[in-house]
Amino acid sequence: MKLDPVHDLQSVFRKIMRAASFPGEIVDLEPECGRLAAGLPVSREILLIALTLLDAETGFCFASGHSEECETLVSRMTFARRREPGEADFIFISSDCPFGVRVLEAARTGTLADPHRGATVVLELPFITPAVDSGGHEVLTFSGPGIRTSRRMKAGGDLSWVDTRAVKNAEYPLGIDMILIDGNGRLAFAPRTTRIERGG
Repeated sequence: MKLDPVHDLQSVFRKIMRAASFPGEIVDLEPECGRLAAGLPVSREILLIALTLLDAETGFCFASGHSEECETLVSRMTFARRREPGEADFIFISSDCPFGVRVLEAARTGTLADPHRGATVVLELPFITPAVDSGGHEVLTFSGPGIRTSRRMKAGGDLSWVDTRAVKNAEYPLGIDMILIDGNGRLAFAPRTTRIERGG
């Protein structure tokens, strides 16, 4: 079954909005991912989010092992404009990118007059999953507005981005919003108001 550009992308948008309403809660994009062709230079999860959130009025950039191919594909499919990291509305960082933290450091945080101009960063991790137990993997603890006490998830890969994100979001309302995804269709949202701590 092929991706329905109306029905399926509306479903993805609703899931992203749910994740934004409940920071740290994981939602499942696998049904929609399964309708995209394989063999693309960008992961199906990243492509779904790009198709859902980008349009001709937005600027974006990729940080991956195939950045130019990814940007060409996404620009052709969404009409969004390629921009440098410090100018992009959306930054997509794939799990194979060795310099993802440097790109995250460059993300714009908005201004006091226009805090909404802060970037949204879509960060792909090797995996994210609810933390029933640590299972030998590091746990991220989410707290803040929209979370009654805390939410915990296990995450793979280099987690130095957690510290970089904390620096970017230190002067609220300035900051960046983040969408965390993995290659199994899992997605979680971390708005700038959410605190993420390693461990716990």
